[in-house]
Amino acid sequence: NHPTFVVVKRSLCRYPPHAMSIAIPEGSPTAGGSGAVSVSTPPSRAGGSRDDATATAAGGSGTVGGGSGSSSAAAAGAGGSSGKYEESPIAMQRLFNKLDVNHDGYITSDEIGVVMKSLRLFPPAKRIKEMLHEVDYDHDGKVGLHDFVMMRQKGAPVELNILAEFKKYDVSTLHRGFITPESIQRVLRSEGVDESILEAKIEEMMKSDSNADGKVSYRDLFEFMTERVPD
Repeated sequence: NHPTFVVVKRSLCRYPPHAMSIAIPEGSPTAGGSGAVSVSTPPSRAGGSRDDATATAAGGSGTVGGGSGSSSAAAAGAGGSSGKYEESPIAMQRLFNKLDVNHDGYITSDEIGVVMKSLRLFPPAKRIKEMLHEVDYDHDGKVGLHDFVMMRQKGAPVELNILAEFKKYDVSTLHRGFITPESIQRVLRSEGVDESILEAKIEEMMKSDSNADGKVSYRDLFEFMTERVPD
């Protein structure tokens, strides 16, 4: 069984780590502009094995190769053999692009500041730098696509991953700044997720709705994941 992509106490989404290639539709911003973008996750600090992921901006093919087979981009977000939601490589790429505001291939302190302000949160600059440092796995002083993919694969309960998880589902025009069952449904249907998996994911995500009003705020999700309030 592969590790699954669900929101549970102290654990975020996971994607089974293995070599993979991503065919990004033509015109989509990628970590390095046009051409092939190599994404390699470095060895763990404990000296573990190295996981490699290669994102290829091939344009137009819309296929995702992972493990022993391949699937269409339309079904890229569908659940795997475990029957639970697994975030696809293309979904991770799109989410990275959402935080990489200027699409230069890196997530910066200024960009995180802009995203946080959109949620009416104003953490000090030092805290934002710490958020990025926590997921700078290759220690190059930057958070690129390879760092982001590794963060999502690990399901790291760090603040940048919580922010990414929140922004993934914060798409409601009626309830901007909140996650709702409808917004989760909208995102997962766009990824081609099976309806039964979709419903299970909605139920799991809404467990962080602290006041049972049908909306999950960033504070709700943060407290649920870390048992403390955001700065």
